[in-house]
Amino acid sequence: MVLEDESSDDKSSLTYMYSETSTDGLNQVPFSLEDSDYKGLELDLMSFCDKHGKPSERLVAFEGTMTGRRFLACTEPEGQNCGFVQWVNEQWPPTMDNALLKLWSMVEESKSARVNDNLESALTIFTI
Repeated sequence: MVLEDESSDDKSSLTYMYSETSTDGLNQVPFSLEDSDYKGLELDLMSFCDKHGKPSERLVAFEGTMTGRRFLACTEPEGQNCGFVQWVNEQWPPTMDNALLKLWSMVEESKSARVNDNLESALTIFTI
């Protein structure tokens, strides 16, 4: 199935192939970020999740090597969500995957260092 890119500024007809679909309920919907160019329900393709039969929601991934990829997902809230995910963008090339892995690793290292600093500060204050 082909999808036209509606988010481009020049309104050119770039096309993307769905690279994979998950309806097995085992895959969780990736974390996403808000993107004003790609949000809301997908009504043009009428892409429904199998379990609920509702139109899917347009989202942009913000997790690991999927960061920046657009996808469609089940609109049900967490706990009732069936895990339906249909990717709009193809996977990134290996060099982009590596760059994203490195960036996310740096984020995690920074978080860990901050937690350690906070613990040390708390211990110092506690011993005073």
